[in-house]
Amino acid sequence: MLDRRWLVARCVALVLVAGAATAAPAAPTAAQRCVARELDTAARAIVGHLACEARGLKQGVPARPTCRDAADERAEAAFGRTEVRGGCPFPGNVGAVGGFVDRLVGQVLAGASDGACGAAKLRAAAHKAAADLACERGAVRRGSIVDPACRAQALAVFQRRFAEAERRHTCTETGDAAAVDATLAPLVGEIAAHLVSGPSLTEPRPKDLTATVAGALVALGWTPPGAASVNTHVRVVRRLDVPPSDADDPAAVAVFFGTAATASESLGNLLPTTPATARVYHYAAFGCTAAGSCESAGSRATLSPTLAQVLRAGGYVLHWRHAAADVCADQLQLGTAATTMSPDWWKSCDADCGAATARQLNATGVAQASTVGQVFDTLGFPVGRVISSEFCRNVTTAELMDFGPTIELDPGITYFVYDEPGRCAASYALLRTAPAAGTNTAIVGHAGFTCAVLDQLAWGEAAIFKPDGLGGATFVARVTATAWGSLE
Repeated sequence: MLDRRWLVARCVALVLVAGAATAAPAAPTAAQRCVARELDTAARAIVGHLACEARGLKQGVPARPTCRDAADERAEAAFGRTEVRGGCPFPGNVGAVGGFVDRLVGQVLAGASDGACGAAKLRAAAHKAAADLACERGAVRRGSIVDPACRAQALAVFQRRFAEAERRHTCTETGDAAAVDATLAPLVGEIAAHLVSGPSLTEPRPKDLTATVAGALVALGWTPPGAASVNTHVRVVRRLDVPPSDADDPAAVAVFFGTAATASESLGNLLPTTPATARVYHYAAFGCTAAGSCESAGSRATLSPTLAQVLRAGGYVLHWRHAAADVCADQLQLGTAATTMSPDWWKSCDADCGAATARQLNATGVAQASTVGQVFDTLGFPVGRVISSEFCRNVTTAELMDFGPTIELDPGITYFVYDEPGRCAASYALLRTAPAAGTNTAIVGHAGFTCAVLDQLAWGEAAIFKPDGLGGATFVARVTATAWGSLE
């Protein structure tokens, strides 16, 4: 038989444990009390605004502005009184919560029916929002998670109110309780998250957008919209020289849409800024719903790629006039390739002017071509193809540049001896031909003809073009023989 004194002691211990388990919870902190009051104020603001709209629906007229203004004034006063009491962890909520309430009212109202039925359903929606916020309020005061039973009861009451509205009134739409709640719930959740966890969780737009050149890419990064925001996606757009007006700006280029916090695009999609043409690319990232509805403020950044940056990425065609050459002279009287009695006279590299048949590079030209090649190595400009006129001064220029690929001789760009009237067209056909991915094309030709841009080049000077892949090319810049070293 058990000791009677042990049984008595055991019973007393159990009573004490049970008493401790059911003891009153700790009193709410000042911060908890502040947030609870703000949740109450938000609930009253929603009820007040939707009550104004409900009266308008029932009477078949727009809600009275004075009614809405009065609801706003009551909310502002209540927020002010709460903050004066102190202890609020996230002060200054009146404006943000007012914006949330306006958005909630607008979206719920957009799907509401006219007349008494619509008014009754609008009031039911208002009480559902208030009930959900009351569940949040209770959780805040207890310092716990929201009680699922509280949410379930709020939903059940809401569904009964909707059913009662459809029973008592002639409704143009029925069975829409779930659709209205689906609109209501995330917006109520945003308000609660903003007040309970702070503004950052409900921030509807991305922040801190950056756009930088990373090799052959434009690297984009941002801080996503708040985790409690309905904007779960981000849309990034780009526009040249003018900031995008919004996420749907028809003049902007769409770059990204998704849930990530980074993205990239090819640097080849952009042209460089030059002394003659300044180019500023404006990027903007907007917070959007999964369905693609976006806020309009966004986060913004700009980028102006340099000539050096785009040449490192490749995709350009560079047309040089051969380097400085005044040694001897071209013996044009020897005729064209089709008529000459001295085959390939133009290819001669003889610098003895008594016997030479073509003009050759001078010492300055040799230095120009060699320096260009050295700068290309230093700055990391990749060249995948080298094309030259057949004249020796051109081939020598290409050899001294020493870009790497085998030099291709092209009769089409060779001065005088083949198809001189067609030389400009042949040159531009090459300028419009896209290089292999990640490389540039180098052409060593001549001036001495009527041909846009190319006929203006000095010895050793290059004209740079960007083929568009569609049969066209954009002129980008001219670079003199001595200016390559200043590129960054």
